[in-house]
Amino acid sequence: MVSTYEVSYNTQMHNNEIVIPEWCENEEEYIESICEEDEDHIDSFKENDTYYIGVCWRETKESRIESRSILINMSISSKLFLKYNYNIICKVLGGENLTKDESYNKLYKYWLYYHKNKELQIQIFKTNYKNLDQHPFNWDLGVIIKTFWLRLVQRTWKRIYKERIRIIKKRLHPNSLHYRNIHGKWPSELIHLPSLKDMNL
Repeated sequence: MVSTYEVSYNTQMHNNEIVIPEWCENEEEYIESICEEDEDHIDSFKENDTYYIGVCWRETKESRIESRSILINMSISSKLFLKYNYNIICKVLGGENLTKDESYNKLYKYWLYYHKNKELQIQIFKTNYKNLDQHPFNWDLGVIIKTFWLRLVQRTWKRIYKERIRIIKKRLHPNSLHYRNIHGKWPSELIHLPSLKDMNL
């Protein structure tokens, strides 16, 4: 028998709605329970030279302007990211505070968030720590934003996928099928079917 929670979970994974389980009194309690689920990752020190998913910022206060490193605001595990829909993940990462809580925004007015129009933008980043051989006060716990590579891959694959569909449709044409039956191969313009190897990234 399928539980109410399973129905709610499947619904929100497909349409990005936030459906609060029956055992939660409100959305805040639900988000808090998700954070507790990923507590070990959230509270852990992030390893150097490692990829993570989360939210980043860079301090722009004049007294600290010499520090241009992009820093981790919060990171979640890939397991949690894949388990819940995007809207829930945004709330877990503090999206509600960044867009609606004025006191929160004023408190961190010197932070340059990597968001679009002050809306939460989840990033893929790689830790790039420096000065770890010095006193902890001198550590530079910066990261390198890698999300743009993901977008580049998405755009490139979209183009290749479109070309694959075009070739497959032409291969199904009676003339193409007849040519293959006679010659044992596809017409010259339909021989190559683009794949991941053609992304050239």
